[in-house]
Amino acid sequence: MDEKLRNMTSLYITKGNQMLLLFRQHGSVVSDTWVGSAGGHFEENELNDPKACVLRELKEELGISEHAIRNLVLRYVTLRRMKGEIRQNYYFSRNWRRMGNELILRYCRNTNKNWCNTEHILDTVSK
Repeated sequence: MDEKLRNMTSLYITKGNQMLLLFRQHGSVVSDTWVGSAGGHFEENELNDPKACVLRELKEELGISEHAIRNLVLRYVTLRRMKGEIRQNYYFSRNWRRMGNELILRYCRNTNKNWCNTEHILDTVSK
């Protein structure tokens, strides 16, 4: 087997009936599409700790700490063969706790972002 394993996390932040989505551009794995609120590749010291990875990505990508959200839940783990790799992704979800829309949107650097009604997510993603 020549394929290498790539471990990744994704985090979806919800607030009421809304979910924060980011439009990723020029990424190495995901590009030019709407994605969850934060996520990325495991660092070497996180290989056995997907929670540590998703919390680090939350801080790096959105500039917020674990305390701003609540109820971290691992929802799914998926495996996918793609581009010579086996990609294992840990999907987390959390609820928004303290900061308002304006503050979180200021933290999202170099990306388009949108709080989307969950009933309209498929419409937003397909555009």
